[in-house]
Amino acid sequence: MFTTMGYATFYRVLSPRQLNVMIQAFSLVCIFFEGYDQGVMGGVNSSPRYVTEVGIGEPDGTVTNTTHQGGIVSIYYLGCIFGCFGGGWLADRLGRINGLLIGAFFALVGGALQAAAQSSDFMLVARVVTGVGTGGMPAFHS
Repeated sequence: MFTTMGYATFYRVLSPRQLNVMIQAFSLVCIFFEGYDQGVMGGVNSSPRYVTEVGIGEPDGTVTNTTHQGGIVSIYYLGCIFGCFGGGWLADRLGRINGLLIGAFFALVGGALQAAAQSSDFMLVARVVTGVGTGGMPAFHS
């Protein structure tokens, strides 16, 4: 119903004002992903069960591998870099709306992978996927 050649076109039923409000609301959610993800990781990194689960510390919550802990947090930004470059390319090829949907999909899948992570390697991959999605979304707003 809302597709043309396989691309989403639901935005065509909105007035210009409604479309502007929807884009701004979606932008707000995209920026929220960035801050919320980092805020949650700060709390998760201090959880004794998480530290034990991903193998970066002792059962009492003492982190013994701070380099690995920092890598789990910061590799997210590597994904954001790839997402920014890929996001611009996708916006040119598929349009901004479809690109936003793809970026949101990667961010949501990455969040689900982070929730399911049971090792530090799994968490590293999940953080990169989340970063690709989050980094790709803001590139479409300009």
